Amino acid sequence: MSLSTMPPELLLSIFAPLDFEDLVCLLPTCKHIRRTAFYCLRKIVDERTVASISEFQSMETEKTATVPMEDLQVLRSSEYDQSRGLHIVFTVVDEDNKTSTETSVYDMNDFLDIVSIGIKSGKMDILNGVLYISEPVSSDLRFFKLFIALKQYSRIRSPVEFSITSLSSRLSPANMVRLFDTDKLTKLTIFTNKRVRGGSDDERIFEDIEDFRALFERVCNLEELEILLSSPVGLGTNISPPGIHPPGWKELKTAFLGLKKLHTFKLDAFLFYSCYFLPIPESVRTLSYAHVAYYSRQWWTQFAEYPFKNVESLDLSLCGTRECFEQGGLGTHLSPNWPSEGTSDHLLRDVEIRGLKEFTCQKTQIPYLPADLVMCILSRNSGLSKDTRQRFAQEYSMILIQRCKEELIQAMAHRMYEIEVSNKMEQRYLENGPQADDLEKCALDYLSKFSGFLTRPVGETAATKATEREGSAS
Repeated sequence: MSLSTMPPELLLSIFAPLDFEDLVCLLPTCKHIRRTAFYCLRKIVDERTVASISEFQSMETEKTATVPMEDLQVLRSSEYDQSRGLHIVFTVVDEDNKTSTETSVYDMNDFLDIVSIGIKSGKMDILNGVLYISEPVSSDLRFFKLFIALKQYSRIRSPVEFSITSLSSRLSPANMVRLFDTDKLTKLTIFTNKRVRGGSDDERIFEDIEDFRALFERVCNLEELEILLSSPVGLGTNISPPGIHPPGWKELKTAFLGLKKLHTFKLDAFLFYSCYFLPIPESVRTLSYAHVAYYSRQWWTQFAEYPFKNVESLDLSLCGTRECFEQGGLGTHLSPNWPSEGTSDHLLRDVEIRGLKEFTCQKTQIPYLPADLVMCILSRNSGLSKDTRQRFAQEYSMILIQRCKEELIQAMAHRMYEIEVSNKMEQRYLENGPQADDLEKCALDYLSKFSGFLTRPVGETAATKATEREGSAS
């Protein structure tokens, strides 16, 4: 009698002494053996998971304690980057009572209690978990070992039995693959390091490219992806291109294009180098780029030539969300150190993107964007809403008005100080007659007064200065 025809109860006796690795090797054989081997494997994993949970919960409370982390905005702040922040939102399905309850906890032990009950009862499922963890939690060896145990538990459970579908963490891509069941992830937020060039840093970038490739190959069900910066752009950032693409870049692009279910992609800044353009999967409909002032001419050229076939919403912003948050809330931004390579004299001429319905571009007057970027996009996307076009028209008109005001104010200041210096020199002549340094004195007075005007606060005009003179005279 062969194993493929043997009754399940006999197979259970045969498989009983086998370890985890041996049972995994039996899974690809045949359906009959797989069913029994999987039953034994599930029993082993359940026992290991319960043991790992017991070990974790037996530790001193202060060693595993975490603080509330309400949402991703908090995770982005440097304060919570240094704290033991954790937050889990999940749905508990009780098969006995036929109930479905959404639960939110910030203490890992509360979550583990429910997992233990589910394992022992066999009638409680944990679905659609949304997990936020800060750097100290993700790097803690105690949590590290626990996450590995939960990953194995997840892999022998179907998505309707146990699933963490959303993950936001400062874990490296390699550790995300190592610690979590990435096949079930539908939403992912990754934090990348600040770009600093030179020596071993380039080697580290090569490793990061490989790690990203491996991650993208293991998140086949991903629908939303956000890549954020762990530190602000502009502080030690060198945007100089390396000349050639590094090893693994082509494979990374292929892996990213393979995310067939991805519909939302947000990139906080360029990946690795400012000239590296990452092609977007055809499934993406919502696209967002931040820190666009740091993108190079080469990147914008590739942007213009890429078709973005199904993208309906495009957002280009000057600063990143993390910076806005740390500087006092969304809507504010840093004044970054601008890159040395401006793009204001760089013309795209045309863009291939055609299907936009929504388009936003913050701070379009910044001189580090291609001069015709907005006009190219507006002219090629007839499906843009009337409100979108009206918004850009209003912003453009405001820019023109501001420039006109600046020109007029300078012209007024020039004439006002010309008359003032002239009167002063007339008085000097009447009092002392011609002097050898008259020309030098006139030039210095004129330059002093005009440069003083240019450094006055915005809104302080010639009329303001006239009012001050009247006040001092009285």
